[in-house]
Amino acid sequence: FSSQSYFPLVNPTNGFTSLNPSKSLNIFYFNARSLLPKFDDLLLFCVSHSPDIICVVETWLSPEISDSEVLIPNYLLFRLDRSRHGGGIAVFVKSNLSVSPLPF
Repeated sequence: FSSQSYFPLVNPTNGFTSLNPSKSLNIFYFNARSLLPKFDDLLLFCVSHSPDIICVVETWLSPEISDSEVLIPNYLLFRLDRSRHGGGIAVFVKSNLSVSPLPF
């Protein structure tokens, strides 16, 4: 994966963001341009780097693809699919973090 981040305090050597050195939160962001063909690589990345939050844009997922096809063990999945070709986002958050989606 090539990683880019638009979050403050980015360490350019590893693509992770540390929000607070004493309570580090590791965030990985990438533009997938179709998540399904890259999903096994994402799983391997999670095993080796264990990011707290994974933000994926351009997932190209559709409602026909179930959450079970893109679940990462020990992560919660929040996703918003596009109704046309392209687009879509997915956010994976470690299940030990307390999160709740905001209404929009």
